[in-house]
Amino acid sequence: WCVLLTLFLPAVPLVFLTLQVGLSNLPFCNLSWLPAWLIGTGSSILSFSALCVVFCVKFCIKKYNNKLEICIAWLMAIVLLFGLVWYMFGCYWTWTSLSDVLNINRDRSGRYEDEGWFNEALEEACVGPVLWFSLFVTIVPFVYVVLILCL
Repeated sequence: WCVLLTLFLPAVPLVFLTLQVGLSNLPFCNLSWLPAWLIGTGSSILSFSALCVVFCVKFCIKKYNNKLEICIAWLMAIVLLFGLVWYMFGCYWTWTSLSDVLNINRDRSGRYEDEGWFNEALEEACVGPVLWFSLFVTIVPFVYVVLILCL
C-alpha cells in the first residue's frame, strides 16, 4: 500500500485540476486541442489509477482469478499506451503553441502585414491558463520521475 500511495496519491490532485481546467475552458478555446488534451490526460490518469487500485486490492485479498487479472493487466497496458501516445501529442501541441506565442510576442513590431495570422495563432494556442497549465502538465512527469529516482 505504501508504494501505491507514494506513486499514485500525488496524481489525484493533478487529475482533478487537469479535468477542471480542460472542461471549463473547452467552450472558449474552439481552435485549440489543449483543453481536449487536458481532459484526455486527466481521464487516462484516472483510469490507470483506478485499474491499479483494483489490481492491488485483488492481489491483496489473494482471491486469484487469472482471467480477471489478465483482463485488468491488459486494460492497464492499453490505458498506459494510450496515455503515452496522448502525452506525446500534448507535448507537441503545447510546445508548438508556446513557440507560436513567444514568436508572436517577439515579432509584433509591425513588420508583418498579416495580423490575421497572429490572431489565429493566438486562438489556436489558447493563451492563458490553458496554455500555461498544459506546459506545467508536460513538465510534471519529468520532475516526478527525478523525484522518484532520488528517493
